[in-house]
Amino acid sequence: MKRIPSAASILALLLAATHAWAAAEAAGIKVYTGEPGIEVAIVQLKERGKFVIQVTGSGSTLDGLALPFDLDSTGRDYTTTWRGQSYTFLGISKTWGGGPGALSLYTPLDMRYSKPLSYSEARSRAVQAADVLARHEKQMKDGSIARFGRFDRPAEQAANEKSLAEVAKSFNQVCATKIPATIAWATISDEQIKSLSISGYCSSPLSAMERLCETAEARGAIQSKVNHVVCQFGAAMKLDIDSKGTLTWTTFAGGSNAEEFATKFWQNAEVPASPGPAASSAGGETPPWGQCRTLGERAILEKTIVCSDGKSAYVVLAPDEQRIYKLYYGNGKKFARVPHPDALLGGGTFLDPRNYNPGANPNFRGADMRLYSSVAANASTCVVQCGTRRTELKMLDGKIASATLRAASFEAPLHKRKPHVLTRDEKGNYYYVDRGNTAETEKNFRLFLGPRGRLKLQAMSNVIADSQGEIFSTKNGSLRFIAGPGGQQSSWIQGKKVTKLTAIPVEENYGLIYNDLGVYAGERLGTPCDDL
Repeated sequence: MKRIPSAASILALLLAATHAWAAAEAAGIKVYTGEPGIEVAIVQLKERGKFVIQVTGSGSTLDGLALPFDLDSTGRDYTTTWRGQSYTFLGISKTWGGGPGALSLYTPLDMRYSKPLSYSEARSRAVQAADVLARHEKQMKDGSIARFGRFDRPAEQAANEKSLAEVAKSFNQVCATKIPATIAWATISDEQIKSLSISGYCSSPLSAMERLCETAEARGAIQSKVNHVVCQFGAAMKLDIDSKGTLTWTTFAGGSNAEEFATKFWQNAEVPASPGPAASSAGGETPPWGQCRTLGERAILEKTIVCSDGKSAYVVLAPDEQRIYKLYYGNGKKFARVPHPDALLGGGTFLDPRNYNPGANPNFRGADMRLYSSVAANASTCVVQCGTRRTELKMLDGKIASATLRAASFEAPLHKRKPHVLTRDEKGNYYYVDRGNTAETEKNFRLFLGPRGRLKLQAMSNVIADSQGEIFSTKNGSLRFIAGPGGQQSSWIQGKKVTKLTAIPVEENYGLIYNDLGVYAGERLGTPCDDL
């Protein structure tokens, strides 16, 4: 009789065949371990860039699966298909120096955070590549890997809704609201779900409103106008609020600066006029909060800090996107903007060479801080530093501060000039030229002559400024600067008499110019150091 193979022997033959296939396909194996009890076996296949990776102990849906992975062209990221999309579950991070770092595992539990892995030589010897590949082959046949990789729209929707709910929770806490956020899934295709972070696209208005709620004005507006946020996809970004309080946020694939778009919507929203006068620009300059007609202007006014000595000295620190603060100084009824010297310095810093601080940094980002003074605010006071003098001012209550600012007028900086050229002859006479400090007045030059402390303003009859140099002519003579190979050569010319002059670097001699020459003696520069 012919013997019929038993089921057990058939299974043994199949397993042997599978292991034979696995052994033939494997080019090597490395096993990594991590906390808590995570193990990642990476089997490199003979086909370049192809791997089978088995994860255990992660507590996620990766566990127990021997999945096919591709290594990208950078040699850093291992990707596979999950829910119809390509995901990097394993990657090599970059170090600060730009070189390769440690291998890390990302799991479906939370793709934002990685779990560091370490190579295990002992486990690499113990785990057989053929066993990992045999499991892979079995899971390919029973559909386990196909189910893992299949697009699951309900699961994707649920995951995005969970992520959006986390953003909404933070927004509601800050804004003291209970506003739900939902996604109009009918406007979003499968391909968009596969390729985009839907929750990320939908969270922009929530994040924008959360930041705006730092001010009471914005918080009150959001509380009164919005009771539901709906996100949908369309042809362009758009934000609408209907009469029922539904805020509909429309976005689209590839849309950029969405949060900025949403922020500007609220900032430009007009608000009912509040009692009291609006800020005046009768002095020639509109303050940062304008006429307080929009929510953005009201928010700026609310964030503006006002400090006073209780008499006639007031400092104002208004929010500024580039420099944190924009500084004003005045008597409470009229304020002048204090010029900011450099974008690299803080907004409360200003140049006032009349006050010298020998202990300050002589070269901070190219600036001699010994010539700079400042205003700094803390919880309840402002500290004005003028040279080595420190004066503490009391911060005004928010409502009193706003009322003061809305009733005041604002103007451009009081000091209208800036140093241009300084020279000296051998007898100790100085020849100093300043100019207007605005684009409109920069061609307005003045010439002063005389010994230290007694320089006199000269009536100029002509000014020539071109690529070859500058000539400042008076009825008594001409100050001439000629551009040459060695730099500018200066001289004072009276008829046929030519007096050679020594150039003095302006940037290194602000103290001399403002304190010793006498040109600006007794002049208010419009900074807090005029009085404090």
